[in-house]
Formats: sequence, C-alpha cells, structure tokens
Amino acid sequence: MSSPPENLREPVVSPQPTFLLVAMSLLMIAGCAGLAGLLLWITTDTSNPAAGGIAALGCLAALWLGLLQTLGTFRPSRAKAIDAANWEVGVAALVAMHLAVLPMVSAQVIGGLYCLVSVGLIVNLALLSWLNLRWADELRTAGLQPAVWWRFSLRELLVLTLASAILLGAFQYAQRKHAEPAPLPASITTPGTL
Repeated sequence: MSSPPENLREPVVSPQPTFLLVAMSLLMIAGCAGLAGLLLWITTDTSNPAAGGIAALGCLAALWLGLLQTLGTFRPSRAKAIDAANWEVGVAALVAMHLAVLPMVSAQVIGGLYCLVSVGLIVNLALLSWLNLRWADELRTAGLQPAVWWRFSLRELLVLTLASAILLGAFQYAQRKHAEPAPLPASITTPGTL
C-alpha cells in the first residue's frame, strides 16, 4: 500500500508551552540573571576569599539554572526540562533547609518578611518544577526529536546580547556608585590649617 500524497498528510503539530509555564520561566530566567549579577558584584566587592568563592559558585549555578530553564521551555528539549525541574527542586530544598536551620544557629530572630519570601520562593520553585515535568511529559508523548540546543537563532543571540549589556551597565553603575570618593577632611580643604 502506498503512502498518501504530501498534501493529504496531516501536519506534525509541535506542542506549545502553556502561558503559565512561559510566564514563570521568564520570571525564573530574569531572577537568575539578576541573582547572577548581584553575586558577581559581591564576588568583586568582597575582601573575604571564602565569601567571594561562594558567591562565584552561586553566580555560576544561577546562570546554569537560567540556561536550563531557557532550553527546557523555549527549545522543546525534554531532557533540559527534566534537568531544570531537578535543579529547581534542589534549590527549593536548600532554601527550605536554610529556613529550618537558620533559627537554630542564629542569635537573631528572623523576620516574618524573610520567612514569607522564602516560603514564596519554595512554592514558586515547586510549581515551576511541576510545570517543567508536565511539559517534558507532553514533549515525550508528542514524540518530537530533541532540538539541537547549542545552535542559536539570530533573535536569541540579540536577546542574549541585550540582556548582557543591561546587566553589564547595571554592574558598572553599581560599582561607580559604590566607589564614590569619600569627602576630604576639613584640615585638607580649609586653607591655612595643618
């Protein structure tokens, strides 16, 4: 039996991510980029090598999580969506452990706002992880071949360049603002006094 002509075959419809997944992914990617910029600033601003090393590792982890989320959502890659979900569960577990251990080791009482933000972050990460796993399952049932994730379109390169320029500008602005010279003592600025 012969196969139907090209014009009678049903087109292969690629599944599209839900609006909630796209919105939460964009929020996660922006948050990861902002966190990476903040940790990069802490890395260059601190004189403590241990704090600088931890901040540098945190910066790399935030960039990695943002990349996984980008590839999992906007490149229909099942493996990257599962990897992003696993990383998000890991980060949520670390935040939960930090929230549980901090009152035991800290001499200060942690504030309600800190607890609220931490619990909100844990809930958002859990929801995004669940959405990523649903998206990975939808990609598996669609039977799509994994996308080549290391090839980027011109639009993606332009967005990456724009985001990098914005982060670099914010980083340089923060450095300039932080490095303003201190006012000179009155003995130097007043003539005739030594």
